[in-house]
Amino acid sequence: ADIANQSQNTATQPEAAAAAAAVGDRAPTGSPVAVETAGRSCGYARWRLLVVVGLLIAPFFPASNFLFYVGTFIGERLLYMPSVGFCLLLADILGRLVPGAPAQLQGLGSSSGHSVATEHRHTNTGQPLSPAAAAAGSSSAALDSSSPSFSDWFREPHTKQDLQQQASRTAGLRRGLALLLLLLLSAAYAGRTMLRNMDWWDEERLFLSAEKVCPNSAKVQQNCGVLQRRYQNFGAAMSHFRRAQEIEPGYCEPSYWIALTRINQGDVTGGLAAMKESLSCKFTAAEGLQTLNKLYLMMHETAQSDPMPMVEWAAVLGSPKVLRVGDACATVEDAAQLAATVGKPGHYVDKIMDVCWQGIKAWKQAEPQDLSTDTMAGLARVRYAGTNATLLQKCVKLRLAVYRKMSGQKPESKVVRQALYRYIKRVQDKWPGCRTLAGGGASGVDDDRNARIPSTHQKLLHRVQLADPEDPWLQLEWGQTLIALGGKSSFKEAAMHMEVASAIFTKLMHQLQESGAPSTGQTARTSVGRKLAHVTALDGAVLTPESALEAAIMSLETFRTVAASADEADVRASYCDVLKRLCHLRLQMVVLVQHQTATAAGSPGDDRGVTAGLRQASSTKLVLNAKAAGRRCLMELSEQRGCEKQADEMRRLVGKGD
Repeated sequence: ADIANQSQNTATQPEAAAAAAAVGDRAPTGSPVAVETAGRSCGYARWRLLVVVGLLIAPFFPASNFLFYVGTFIGERLLYMPSVGFCLLLADILGRLVPGAPAQLQGLGSSSGHSVATEHRHTNTGQPLSPAAAAAGSSSAALDSSSPSFSDWFREPHTKQDLQQQASRTAGLRRGLALLLLLLLSAAYAGRTMLRNMDWWDEERLFLSAEKVCPNSAKVQQNCGVLQRRYQNFGAAMSHFRRAQEIEPGYCEPSYWIALTRINQGDVTGGLAAMKESLSCKFTAAEGLQTLNKLYLMMHETAQSDPMPMVEWAAVLGSPKVLRVGDACATVEDAAQLAATVGKPGHYVDKIMDVCWQGIKAWKQAEPQDLSTDTMAGLARVRYAGTNATLLQKCVKLRLAVYRKMSGQKPESKVVRQALYRYIKRVQDKWPGCRTLAGGGASGVDDDRNARIPSTHQKLLHRVQLADPEDPWLQLEWGQTLIALGGKSSFKEAAMHMEVASAIFTKLMHQLQESGAPSTGQTARTSVGRKLAHVTALDGAVLTPESALEAAIMSLETFRTVAASADEADVRASYCDVLKRLCHLRLQMVVLVQHQTATAAGSPGDDRGVTAGLRQASSTKLVLNAKAAGRRCLMELSEQRGCEKQADEMRRLVGKGD
């Protein structure tokens, strides 16, 4: 019996500890074990608080709209980390169903002062058992513990061994229950995950599933409307978009889809107006502007002689919601050229130009600090910060005078040509910035020198130059514009235009000499002279041989100045050739002035078509000035490194004379 008792006590120590925990054995208050237990409980509480705050609340708090409106809807992307915290807390709850670690429970059992080996057994009457009875009871309990009956689960414990057996059975039951709950939860969440993954198969399934669980979500209603549009169910789509606006009046994205759907339903006028209103929404402003661009482009291609689609598109660009004033004015000027070409009157051109003036006014009134950089107007203010609204307004006014004259006139007509000459004269004298003012209102000069937007100045020159490619003033101005734009390719093209202009002016000089240039109030003596009578200077004065040669010299002199300071090697290589031709023209000017002086001296009483400018050229001062300019050019050519070949050619041409 003693041997059986000892083995039974040794085998049931863990169960005894469990029994002590089950019946509520507690260490005395203030004992070391009680303090340790309390500290362990506080540690568990701090851990749960860390999980709740660190993984449940903290990751979700920024998107909760609690402190400020974040502008997004709740979604699975915002619940990944909170889900981790939820799973940890759920595991903690399941773990509490399982008995604690054996070491902890043993410590609690030994601290109660009622050890299994030393505890006195009592009867149900409270009397101690005799040693023989205790041994017999222990032996009987050892035999019975191996096969407990169903009634043992509900029998009231009478001995410590009964308590141990009951605690062991309770612990096993709790473990089984925790395992069963874990399996059920895992199976339920696994099945739900599989079903949810099916919703993510495509957008259509995702939108439809979202509508089932969140029918009062504005975002869900909009997505369903977009889905209906794919199947061209525009009526159903409109219902979803309207419902989204009813749910969330401040939600602006549906306004874009409503406008687009109205256009698809055939209400183009109402759809365009609604699309312009949708530009206020920063989330769909870019798509709305792109849609309007496509629509107006289609309208223009359908009726290419109607300038109104271009005017309406310009009004959109210049509106306070967009603030692309440079593009707006450039588009209006294109419309003005089209209106003048199709024969619209001058007051019609003035009316459509009001769109540009309104855009400039909106630009000046919009303060950068008052505009948000996430709006289209704010972005335009940043992107086109270099826009010179004053210069833009002045350049447009100067070109407006040309557009008025173009109304009902051919581009090559004398009226249009004179108006264009006056404009070029103003640009050369006071407003050279008009040459490079491109779309957007900023300079068309590009840092990479690759591709740049053609300026409206270039478009106007090109319009008239198509009708008369041999107009030397247009060739000269085109070359000067390319020089102002800069760049390697521009210099090469500018050199070509400058040389063409110089050649045309030289040709005109010879023709005027042969025909006898008429003075003011006189008619030309020959047919060639009558043919050249329309050729004038930029200020409207009659073009004389001397003024034509001066214009030819000015063309090459402009390019020579730029080529001398250019960094490109091939541009500097052409400098010597340009300088040689320039010296040749200088020498021609000497010959021409001397000839005019001799002619004037030989026939003092007969003008014979010689203008006032030619009579002034007969003075000795002009001859000396021409010779001095020619001499300086030859000296520069001789001293310039790399121009030895050109200098030798000029020496052979001039000979040994002065």
